[in-house]
Amino acid sequence: MKSRWLLVIVSLAMMGSIHAGCGGGTANEADSGGAPDGADATEEDGATKQVMLHGAVQKGPFVVGSSVQVSLLNPNLTPTGQVFNTQTINDRGEFDISFQAVGPVALEGAGYYYNEVTGQLSSSNLTLRAFFVPTQGGAQSAYINMVTHLTTERIKALVASGTSFSAAVAQAETELRTELAITYAGFNPTVSGVGMNVVGGDNDNNAYLMAVSSVFIQTAVNRTASGGSLESNLQELLNTATFDLADGTFAGPLKQEITAALLAVDVRLVTQQFTKRLSQIGAVVAVPDMNRVIDQDRDGLPNSSDNCPITPNPGQENVKGGAYGDVCSPTWILIPAGTSMMGCVPQDPNCNANEKPQHSVSVPAFKMTATEVTQEQYHTVIGNNPSNMPDCGGNCPEENVNWTNAKAFCEALGGRLATEAEWEYAARAGTTTIYTCGDDPSCLASIAWFNTDATGHEVKGKAPNAFGLYDMLGNASEWVEDMEHADYAGAPADGSAWEDATNSPFRMIRGGKSHDFDVNMLRASARSSGLNGGGAASGFRCAKSP
Repeated sequence: MKSRWLLVIVSLAMMGSIHAGCGGGTANEADSGGAPDGADATEEDGATKQVMLHGAVQKGPFVVGSSVQVSLLNPNLTPTGQVFNTQTINDRGEFDISFQAVGPVALEGAGYYYNEVTGQLSSSNLTLRAFFVPTQGGAQSAYINMVTHLTTERIKALVASGTSFSAAVAQAETELRTELAITYAGFNPTVSGVGMNVVGGDNDNNAYLMAVSSVFIQTAVNRTASGGSLESNLQELLNTATFDLADGTFAGPLKQEITAALLAVDVRLVTQQFTKRLSQIGAVVAVPDMNRVIDQDRDGLPNSSDNCPITPNPGQENVKGGAYGDVCSPTWILIPAGTSMMGCVPQDPNCNANEKPQHSVSVPAFKMTATEVTQEQYHTVIGNNPSNMPDCGGNCPEENVNWTNAKAFCEALGGRLATEAEWEYAARAGTTTIYTCGDDPSCLASIAWFNTDATGHEVKGKAPNAFGLYDMLGNASEWVEDMEHADYAGAPADGSAWEDATNSPFRMIRGGKSHDFDVNMLRASARSSGLNGGGAASGFRCAKSP
């Protein structure tokens, strides 16, 4: 590849003359953003400086050929009218430009970008801005990104009130961190926004930028549910937030959106997708590790040190002694061995063909989780929360999981999915009635969430059964191990999973759910099924040997 500076020289030669110009970033010893930046620089001294600026436009980053505009500013950050244009020279969003400057400059980048939350290139342009005061003549670096963009109007307001530029940058960026509240208590970057570079390697400064970017992208993703494209929602969101922060604070509704997005960000997926993108664009650097700085449950601890990252537990209690904290570690209940009848009971007038014939099953002792796997538990182990009802909270069932992923979760905990025979045996807990609480559906009110709105309910909101298991009926339906069969003819009698050479792609689902209005779905023998690894989604609980 030709030298960046050869490209600059050729461009300047074509222009015929070199004008005074501007830059957007801070002096930096390396692209990692680890050196002091312009926010800490000496104020503009009136001397003209010849600047050779290397920078990058980053949300994602921007792709090659994105436009970069540099504008000279007066000390009060008002444009002088001198504007110069260049473009990014690679998919790392990098640009180079040489110019003369007396005081502060403004940078603006516009173009297509890589979206680390969706794992796709954008379908339209995004515009980001930054302010920068060159600290000296010669080579220096600066980055245009979401942190620099979000603080522009606040910096302008502070400078207009008489605050020095460097102090205005420091105050605006501190206020932004306070209003976002996405990092652990006491986190402070060692550079200002123009020194942060998501393609600059793994350090806490770049990790913070990655976290800010991911949270705002996720907020825009959430907004698309109400209409509009992701790109239009993102630009509107960023611009609205920028003007909102002009007085140093965010409005309440925006803070609520950020809180929801913070909990929804899938840090592991973002990291995986960005790692793949860096490889594609030839950037041989590590992805900034957001988990070191982001605090998704706002309990004062970064994810990397938090044994339950989306439910506050500042004390990190772990009396259970599992791999995770008590808040998100399941409680295992010992289910004693026994023999019972499986299938539709004789007094049930609503038997379906797949619930017959009723047959005796001897089930060895096993352990089962006391509740359906919660959103907190799933997020902690798997790293994301696919729930259709995330607003219900971390203590609500994870109800939007396919059979393959449910099985993988249980295996990660050293367990497995329950067999269908184990599930019905555990649900009945010695009863022989239509419902596990009796033959009259009125008894369900005390043990099951059903016929309610689709927002979900926390586990343990109803009484447990005789084995100490909660929500075996209602709340979330539950995957079990077995393949689908038309009836019980030939079913195993030893409590094992019913697998056979038919290799049915469908797996069984039991228990009913909170928005079932038909109480027949909550009968102890009721059965349904879903496609293994396909579009069907359900809740689940885990089992294991005693």
